[in-house]
Amino acid sequence: MLSNEQSTQSASETRKRLPRWLLLAALCTLCVCVSAGAATSPRSEAEFDKLVDEVSPIDWGRFGEPLREEDEHYGRCLKMVLNSARYNFAWAPGAAKRIDEKRGRFRGKEAHNIVRPACGASYALAVVLKAGIFDEKSLGVSEREGLARTIRLIEATAAAHGGKSWEYPWQSTFWAATLAHGGWILWDDLDPPTRRKLCEIVEYEANHFLAPGYRVPYWNGRDGNTRAEENAWDSMIFQVACAMMP
Repeated sequence: MLSNEQSTQSASETRKRLPRWLLLAALCTLCVCVSAGAATSPRSEAEFDKLVDEVSPIDWGRFGEPLREEDEHYGRCLKMVLNSARYNFAWAPGAAKRIDEKRGRFRGKEAHNIVRPACGASYALAVVLKAGIFDEKSLGVSEREGLARTIRLIEATAAAHGGKSWEYPWQSTFWAATLAHGGWILWDDLDPPTRRKLCEIVEYEANHFLAPGYRVPYWNGRDGNTRAEENAWDSMIFQVACAMMP
C-alpha cells in the first residue's frame, strides 16, 4: 500500500523497491481478477466535497525511474503484466458500457462477474499507467487512449455503486478497496464528480465495520470455513482509506 507518510527507508531503497512491488501487485490483480453500509446519516454534496479536499494525492516525485536492469524475474513479471493489461485495455470499454446498462439492476452474480473484474482491472491498469512501464507496442493502445479507457471504467463502476454495494454486499468492500486504490493512483486525472463518488464509496464501505452491533466473522467450529479470507479482504478498505485520507 502506498502512503504519503515519511518512509523509514532511504529514498534510494524506495526507488529500488517500488517498481517491483507495483508489478507484482498489478500481476496478482490482473490475473485473479461485502457488506451493507453502516446506518449513518447520508452526507450532503458539500460535505463530500470537503472529504475530497482531505484526500492526499500520491507524491510521484518521491519515486525514481523504474528499474531497467537485466533481471529474469523482473522481465518475466513485466511481460506478464503488460500481456494481461493488453487484454484488459481491450476489455474495458465494453465492460464500462455493460456496467452503465446494468446500473442499479444487478441480479444474482451479475455484479460478481463484471464489477469485480472491473475494480481489479481499474487498479492494475492504473499501476501500468503510472509505474513508468507503459509500452504502446505491447499494449496495442496509446497511453492517452489507455488512460481514457481506465478512467471511463472507474467512472462507470463507481457510479453503479449507488450506496447499494453493487447489489453484492458480501464482497463489495473488497471490490471498493481495489477500485478506490486505482482511482487514488489516477487522482489527478479524475473529474470532481468521480473523486466525490470514490470518497463516498470508501466511507460507506468502511463505515460498515464501525457500525454498532457489527461482529467479526470467525470459525464457528462446525465447518471448515475460518472466515480468514473474508476478514483479510474486508480490512483492505481501511488501508485505502487511511492512505487516501490520512
